[in-house]
Amino acid sequence: YFSDAAALFSKTEAHRRLAREGLNKASKKGCEAPVNPLAAALQELCDALDAAQPEAEQRLIDLQVRLIHQLNEQLPARKAAQRAAKREARRAMRSTDSPPRES
Repeated sequence: YFSDAAALFSKTEAHRRLAREGLNKASKKGCEAPVNPLAAALQELCDALDAAQPEAEQRLIDLQVRLIHQLNEQLPARKAAQRAAKREARRAMRSTDSPPRES
């Protein structure tokens, strides 16, 4: 299903495993971890993501609160529209179900 093993992990988990710290943790005791520019770049990316995480979480919370507030403001109008639509549907049903009036 996946073409490579990295696809089995979440993107940040794969980055962390291939970053310098991940390679150091995965290396056998007494052996040096491979050194390459990709591991250093991934380590910088992981560090930047870690630094941005608290602000990103707070922004997400702020967005969720704002959306809930907007929905709460719109709710009375939506409920009123639903009630009006139901009344109209009931009226339409009554008018089609009632026999014609004789004069």
